[in-house]
Amino acid sequence: MTLGPQFYPRREDVGSHISLSKDAPLYHGTGGAIEGGMVQPAERQYFGPGAYGTESLTSAEFYAKQAAESEGRLFGTVYEVSPATDDAQIVGTEAGKAVVTDPVGMKTKGIASFPLVHDTSEERKKQSDFIMRHFD
Repeated sequence: MTLGPQFYPRREDVGSHISLSKDAPLYHGTGGAIEGGMVQPAERQYFGPGAYGTESLTSAEFYAKQAAESEGRLFGTVYEVSPATDDAQIVGTEAGKAVVTDPVGMKTKGIASFPLVHDTSEERKKQSDFIMRHFD
């Protein structure tokens, strides 16, 4: 009996200190519903092309709030996701947590939260500063 890899591989230029079990939950924040149960890959992202999931629920909620606000929505949506293929890899960290990308997409497993877009500008600034301080 052979066991497959238990951890996501790291992209070559990402430090060796990052590891993440394939059983660890990943989150994706967006402004609204994801049609068809799949986060579609995007070409232009900070870490390169692909669909993203983060180990940090706080980061995913931050992105969901930003997306919802830009779309004029009252709240965002954070999904728990999993990579669609075995080609997923760790591409960096954010707020001290791993960021995983898959070139094909991320499957939605369920909704993790509906963060409200009610932050005052000071509260939003604190959250943004926290994430940017911990963004590798």
